[in-house]
Amino acid sequence: MIALLNYLGRGFLFLLLEWLVISRLEPGPGWAPVLYPMFFFAFPVQFSASARIVFGFTFGLILDLGLGTGGLHAAATTAMAFVQPFVLRYFLSVDERENNLKPGPKSLGWLRYLWMAFWLLLVHQFFYHFYSLFSLGAPGMLLLRWLGNTCMSLALIALVQGLFYKKKN
Repeated sequence: MIALLNYLGRGFLFLLLEWLVISRLEPGPGWAPVLYPMFFFAFPVQFSASARIVFGFTFGLILDLGLGTGGLHAAATTAMAFVQPFVLRYFLSVDERENNLKPGPKSLGWLRYLWMAFWLLLVHQFFYHFYSLFSLGAPGMLLLRWLGNTCMSLALIALVQGLFYKKKN
């Protein structure tokens, strides 16, 4: 129960950070890094897939209500939460999955963590920008925003993780 309250508290902090700071960062039209997917990366491996999806949708919907983005974050976060167990299966060994590992730079190492985060952010950003453009009429713009925002978000996540990273003893 305390772990659940801890996650909810972190989620609330990520929502506030996204509403008050990150959403105000706009390097250009259509360019918007996101930090809140880092919250979903830290879920323990044994967290059920259906709970991830429901939690992702709810979190995205609350974020959309605060930002007025009309379901873009809810759809993107739900898609990322749906894909996350498959990505984790690829990046984690059977022992790591059985020990209910919490994916992070400390447990995975920086390279595996950033690589896992890259694939999950790629899914998130694809759905976010596909629905925001709602068209395949400009595939170059979609591809540019998709990859550019993924890289900006990954750099932001690496920066925040680096600030709070503690080395193993």
